Amino acid sequence: MLALLWAGELVYLVFPSAILANVLTPGLIVFVLFALAASRWQTLALCGALLAASLALCFAFGVWSALWPGFQKALIFLAFMPTAMLIRSTADQRPEIATTRFLFASLPRAKRDGGLLIGCHAIGSVLGVGIFSLLAPIAGPDAVEDERRQLVAVGLRGMCLAAVWSPFFVSMALASEYLPDVPLWQIMPAGFLLAMVGLLTSYVLFDNAGGVLGLVRSLRSLGPVLPNVAVAAIVVAVVSGVSGLSTLQSLAISVPPLCALALAPLGRAKAAIACRATYRGLGNLGGEIGILTFSVILGMVFAGALAHSGLVPDLALLTPSPVTVIAVIIGGMCITGFFGIHPIVSATVLLVLVAHLPHGIADLSLMLAILTGWALAAMISISGISVVLSSALFHVPPERLIMRQNLILVGVFGMIAIFLISLVNFVLSG
Repeated sequence: MLALLWAGELVYLVFPSAILANVLTPGLIVFVLFALAASRWQTLALCGALLAASLALCFAFGVWSALWPGFQKALIFLAFMPTAMLIRSTADQRPEIATTRFLFASLPRAKRDGGLLIGCHAIGSVLGVGIFSLLAPIAGPDAVEDERRQLVAVGLRGMCLAAVWSPFFVSMALASEYLPDVPLWQIMPAGFLLAMVGLLTSYVLFDNAGGVLGLVRSLRSLGPVLPNVAVAAIVVAVVSGVSGLSTLQSLAISVPPLCALALAPLGRAKAAIACRATYRGLGNLGGEIGILTFSVILGMVFAGALAHSGLVPDLALLTPSPVTVIAVIIGGMCITGFFGIHPIVSATVLLVLVAHLPHGIADLSLMLAILTGWALAAMISISGISVVLSSALFHVPPERLIMRQNLILVGVFGMIAIFLISLVNFVLSG
């Protein structure tokens, strides 16, 4: 069913039509309901909480009219999530991934953390949590739990920081829905530079055992994959800048042709394997699409409830400084994430609240704050898909993956990010 909805959404993106949107919306509702029936209990609990909060607001403030537009706003995820699956399936067939995995596995264990940090960031910027499937074989069957935990900790630091700039992450997907005026050609380089500061912080604090020579050797292992990662990110940014399409629309339209080009030299057999893997993988996307859908609905309902509550004039009287707002966003998302609240929930609520504050923050700075908060919260949240998946792959309880090193990085880099984003906002605001 998702394959048909994906195709329908792609047609809608090219030829927008109210009729087609009204056809796809019930399809999304039916798909989510059936998908959630087969989802993990954690996904059901999160979706149930999001839906319960939305319905409670509807009962309290009579904003039932926000539900349908919320579902329609979430239609884009019918194209975004399958496209992300197509990327992973295509990457699995490319020889560069296998070569990089072999090169990393051959690195001395005591000196590989710096390279793994950068490698997980580079590859994870496209594969997302799929990077942990590549990391798992590196640990080896005889690795003790402490070694597996350390490997996951490095992977989480590297991969999660990619959420600050990568257009292939759910964080960018949600933030761009609320801040559509921030073009990719602005947020990607700004977020990339900020992520580099985060990686440098992690390297200096924890990942420098191999020294400069070890890092250089590790970086050479990335040689096969870096060109493909760069091309994919640049093409999506260019399409967005030239066409005027949103981040998600640009990604959904431009990535499938890129994947076709990447598979073409490999022959029909490899292309068929990638297509079958993508098709099978669609069955696993229902939970994520449900979470995104109910998060968008909560945002729409929450915005409507604020308008009906009479609190908007009171919020307008608040005059927090830009530094305060940026600090509250990043700190609030990290704290709620640590206590198990998914970043998608805190991001949604904060984006709606900040929209009603006279905060004086440029949209680019606001998006950087949300993406940074999301990235840091994902490192330390037992409800995040990154921790949940790595827990299953590495056979370590999720609570034991909330490690001291990552908590320290969240605190140190969080403060650095608040300063840098505030500086960016000062420059942008004149």
